[in-house]
Amino acid sequence: VLLVLPIPILLPILLVLLQFVSLFVVGEMAAKKKGTTGKGGKDTEKVVRTFDDLTDEDLLSLSQKESLAWHDGPFSSPKHTRELLNLEPEEIAFELREQLGLKDVEVNMKQAIILDIYSQFLWVCKDSKLNVLQTSAFFTLLKAMLANISEKNYSIEENMDFFRTTMKTHAQLNNWDGISNMPDFVGNAVVVVTQHIKQSIFQHYSLYKFALLESVESQTMSATAVIAPPIFLPPLVESVLSSELLHYSTKYGVQITKI
Repeated sequence: VLLVLPIPILLPILLVLLQFVSLFVVGEMAAKKKGTTGKGGKDTEKVVRTFDDLTDEDLLSLSQKESLAWHDGPFSSPKHTRELLNLEPEEIAFELREQLGLKDVEVNMKQAIILDIYSQFLWVCKDSKLNVLQTSAFFTLLKAMLANISEKNYSIEENMDFFRTTMKTHAQLNNWDGISNMPDFVGNAVVVVTQHIKQSIFQHYSLYKFALLESVESQTMSATAVIAPPIFLPPLVESVLSSELLHYSTKYGVQITKI
C-alpha cells in the first residue's frame, strides 16, 4: 500500500516508522543492561550497592567462594572483626593476647614476637581504614605466611611465590562494582597489604625465620632465700684498732680512748 502513495506523503510515514524502531531497540538494550530475566520471564533488577550499605549477612554471602575471610580465629566474623578494629591502641595487645591464647608472653620469646606481629598488623588495618572483610582476609594471609616459615620452613623465594599467587586470586586493583561477589582486596587495600608484607616479612626474612623456628620453652625456676635478722653494728670506736687510735690521737692532739 505504501508503494503506491505519492513520495511527499510516503517520506513522513517512513520517518515515523524509523523513529519507532529505534526507540524499541534502545529500550531493549536498556532493559538488558538494567536487569536479567528471572523465572516467569520477569526482569529482576540488579541493585548497585556500596560496602557501607551491606549488612553482616550480605558480607558473608557476597564474599567470594574461596575467600580468605571469616576463617577460624579472632577475625572469624564481621562482628568480631569490627570489635577488634574499634579497640583503642593500648587495648590491642591485651585483647589479641587473649584471643590468640598467648599466655606466656612474659617468658616465651616466640609468643611475645607473634603477639607483636599481630598487634602491628591490626594497627595497620585500623590506621589504613581497611574494612572488616579486608582485615579478616589479611589476617588469614599473614597467618598462612608465618606458618610457611615456622611449619614448612619456606625460603623467601617460596613465600614470595605464595604471596604473589594468593594476591592474583584474591585481589584486584579496580574498585568493587557493587553487584558481583567481592574480592578480598580491592583498590587501596592491595597497596596496604603489599607494602606491609614487604616492609615486615620480606625485608627481615632471616630475622623472622630465626624467631619463629627457634624452639623456646618456658622454664620455671624457684629459689628460697633465707634472710638473717639484722645485726646491729658496734660503736665505731670499737671497730678501730688501738694502733690506729694512737696514731690519730697523736697526729691531731685528740685524746681517744676505748670504752
